[in-house]
Amino acid sequence: MALPSEKPRQSALYKGLQEVKNQINGLLQKMKKNPKFSPTRDDLVELSRDVVNLIDNYHPKITSEEKKLLMAIIDLNDAPIMHPSMQRISYEVALRDAGKNLEKYLENHS
Repeated sequence: MALPSEKPRQSALYKGLQEVKNQINGLLQKMKKNPKFSPTRDDLVELSRDVVNLIDNYHPKITSEEKKLLMAIIDLNDAPIMHPSMQRISYEVALRDAGKNLEKYLENHS
């Protein structure tokens, strides 16, 4: 007899992606509370690496549609390098977009 498949919200992929989303939200909250705080490029790269690792480990056969949505978060790597006064805004937009795309994925796969 086959075992029932793991419920989406209990899967390691879902939990890992939810943790990344929580980290994104945490950075956005820090930015909102402290106008002088800005994440580093390394912070954004680390978040995108976490997503890639989760996909590789738990969902290697991800569909192209799902991959497009999840890969949107990888665009965190591509936040443009700008003058320091504008860099914070660039990172904030990248984080907000990544959070929205990740939320859509989580809602559709729960």
